[in-house]
Amino acid sequence: MTARLPSAILLYLLSTLLFSLLSACVRLLARDMPVGEIVFFRSTLALLPLTLYLAAKGQFPSGIITRHPRAHLLRGVFSIGSMYLSFLTLSLLPQANATALSFVAPLLVMGLGPLVLRERPHPMVFVGAGLGFGGILLMVLPALQGSTDITVLYGTLSGLGCAACTAAAMTQIKRLTATENPGAIVLYFCLSCGTAGLLSSLFTPWVMPGPATIGLLLAAGLAGGLAHIAMTESLARAPATVVAPLEYTAMLWAVGFDLVLFNLFPGTMTLIGSAVIVGSAALVTVFSRRARTA
Repeated sequence: MTARLPSAILLYLLSTLLFSLLSACVRLLARDMPVGEIVFFRSTLALLPLTLYLAAKGQFPSGIITRHPRAHLLRGVFSIGSMYLSFLTLSLLPQANATALSFVAPLLVMGLGPLVLRERPHPMVFVGAGLGFGGILLMVLPALQGSTDITVLYGTLSGLGCAACTAAAMTQIKRLTATENPGAIVLYFCLSCGTAGLLSSLFTPWVMPGPATIGLLLAAGLAGGLAHIAMTESLARAPATVVAPLEYTAMLWAVGFDLVLFNLFPGTMTLIGSAVIVGSAALVTVFSRRARTA
């Protein structure tokens, strides 16, 4: 395990970079393309690297056979809500704000754990949840005071909805991993979201992508698929509790993309609120690990 730890760390860092690249592409695409169409292309194009990965592992098609289609369908419903709200949030907020709000999902999982997964969190985990809520208030405070555009408030609410859907999806994934191949879980996720994206795009004008848009769509799909592969390989090399804290490096990538692509730098309240959310999520991670190892 020790010999594989450096590669696990590098792969997890790569996955956070690729997910951040995906988010940056979505922000650019959302200027001219409906969310449903973006969801369809992102999910469908991700099938290519995922299928090649499963084939290389000798898990295609045998690895995608499931005896629990309803469980995958339920996970798909939660994931569809998560992806749509995530893309909507990215269209309304800077990437750094949207990324900080995504860290609320693990805090919500803590609340769902005792109810759904029969887990008993450490008391300090609830302290972390309270801090996370405080960080959210700091981020949305300017909008509540009317000092900024109301889209900040809408984007924050969308981000919180995304976190709720993500938390529900995470608990369902936890159940699925007991019996299902990880590759199958990811593949059915892409199929569910791709189908939903195609169906929802029927109710909005279809935007024919130009060369630049096609490039962004390809980048988004491939980045999403490769990010899942990198994360899967990382978790195969090291315990999740070892590499999970690296998730918070996503804030660094998000701020970087905001600066380079959009010439944006987070405001003071956003920086403080983001720091509080990241700190609360780290607190939850540490004490959740202690509860499991006690």
